[in-house]
Amino acid sequence: MRISVENFRRLRRAEIDISATALVCGPNGAGKTSLAHALAAALTGDPVPISGVKKSEAGAFVHSGSPKGLVTVTAEAGHVSVEYPRATVTTEGTPPSATPYAVGMKSLADMDTKQASAVLIEYLKATPTREDLEAALDRIGVGASVADKIWSSIEANGWDNAAAHAKETGIRLKGQWEGITGTRYGSNKAERWLPDNWATDLEGASEESLQAAATEAREFLEAAIAATAISNDERERLEAKAGKADDLRAEIADQETVIDGLREKVRATEKALADLPVVPVDDHMMPCPHCGSPVVVKRSPVRLAKPEQIGDDEKKRRHEAIAKAKAAHDEACAKVSAAQKTLADLNRDLADAEAAQKTLDEATVDDGGGDDVEAARENARYAEARIAAFKAKSSADRIHNSIQSNADVQALLAPDGLRLRKLRDAVADMNGRLAQICEAADWLPVKVQDDLSVTYADWPMKLCSAGHALRARIVLQAAFAELDGSACLVIDAADTLDRSGRRGLMRLLGTIKMPAIVCMTMPDRKDVPDLAAKGAGHSYWIDDGVAEPIGG
Repeated sequence: MRISVENFRRLRRAEIDISATALVCGPNGAGKTSLAHALAAALTGDPVPISGVKKSEAGAFVHSGSPKGLVTVTAEAGHVSVEYPRATVTTEGTPPSATPYAVGMKSLADMDTKQASAVLIEYLKATPTREDLEAALDRIGVGASVADKIWSSIEANGWDNAAAHAKETGIRLKGQWEGITGTRYGSNKAERWLPDNWATDLEGASEESLQAAATEAREFLEAAIAATAISNDERERLEAKAGKADDLRAEIADQETVIDGLREKVRATEKALADLPVVPVDDHMMPCPHCGSPVVVKRSPVRLAKPEQIGDDEKKRRHEAIAKAKAAHDEACAKVSAAQKTLADLNRDLADAEAAQKTLDEATVDDGGGDDVEAARENARYAEARIAAFKAKSSADRIHNSIQSNADVQALLAPDGLRLRKLRDAVADMNGRLAQICEAADWLPVKVQDDLSVTYADWPMKLCSAGHALRARIVLQAAFAELDGSACLVIDAADTLDRSGRRGLMRLLGTIKMPAIVCMTMPDRKDVPDLAAKGAGHSYWIDDGVAEPIGG
């Protein structure tokens, strides 16, 4: 594989053999970095390999005084050329190529956790499989049918949307629990909650036995009523209660209309809240790999998009509008809850009125047996209250268990759940390879930590010296190039390394057996080692924009 360069930036002419390691040396400003950028542009197919430079500004890459520049990389299977100032890329056959990570345009060391996570998941093929999900769900007691639904959701909408759906399910379940208990959900509260009329003997009861007791109590009451008359006072009381039935029915109809209106208000406020513009988060922006302009990553489908730019006043206005809309929505929801409680009270009063009418209809002449009827009625109420308490507790416990299971599913689907565990396992394997590369160079270990930051000898990159930081970057370049099958490494400014570091770099390149170009500042041509004489590659001297081979 060879690179030919004509009139690119500081470089006027260069013919470099990069079939193995090419060591390119020269004084400052001679064109070494220009050569590194030229090779990066051709191998990546990005004619503008410098961050912040637009394609429309590619004319600046042409050597001063020349009409055009040309970079060509040739291999046995094909070649690629980049012509300036038009910044056009042409290929023939199967040209050699490399990723921005292999040529040093991008590095894991420069990424935040979110960016590093996305890159490593792709490179290490660390997206959890269906088998991974099923095994994790089985450990938390989730059955196969639920696993099928979750995986279908992931396949259709992605992990983040599946996690959001699980969160919505959790909110709905909590609403159901609150509807049964009449109180706000809390995990500890749900463990201790007992309904009214609860008795300790209900713990070991069954719904069938309680239902049988209630049926028997009702039958006994009906028999007592049939055999007993009611007093005049009781009749007057029942008649007064029964006489409210029609008014109660009217009130119930009116209240249902009110609730319909309030629910419409809830939907309106919910829509108003959803329609409000969101407040963009600046932290999510990154430079475009092509033009360097700020972009954000959009999902479903994944794409780069221009970020919405708004001022602080607009952000404040949106925050205030969202808060106001949320308050209006909460108020509307509260009104619906209050109205529903009123409706429940009216329905209960109507049931009492209808029961009073039924008692009047079935009553006979008072023969002094009222006490027996009242006792039978109390027994029937007690039996009904016990079964209602049992059902409420059973339903609340069942929903609480579902909420707990759903919380486990949410944790599993969250970005820091199964995906992170899978990624950390893959990173552990990657760290093993990084250790091997470091050992070949006799350098201290480079690691990707649990938070996906990069360290050299367990020191964060921002605390490392320039030489140690470059060692870490080179090790990452080599590892990423192996993973993505890049044709070549491009290492610039290798003179940042001390003598021991440079020897280690050469051992590293000899071990991984990957073509590489290493650019290094040296004051004198006689100081450049002859790699050809050692059978390790080729050496070149660049001065005044012209590259010449050294030795054999």
